[in-house]
Amino acid sequence: VELSEVFGGIKALSRVKKSENLKNWFAQIAHEITSIHYGNSVVAGRTLTQLVQVVNLIGYISLI
Repeated sequence: VELSEVFGGIKALSRVKKSENLKNWFAQIAHEITSIHYGNSVVAGRTLTQLVQVVNLIGYISLI
């Protein structure tokens, strides 16, 4: 949620430019995390693993 606020221009970081696309993307990731149903731990674990991999990939892409 915090990253969606940063990229949405709500929360300021001097080195981060406002990006509506990134704001929406991080908000969607936050929504997916909060809507995980932990009753099925296998599905929850797989979903969390996929979300972590996507966020890590974004970190690597930003280094390019």
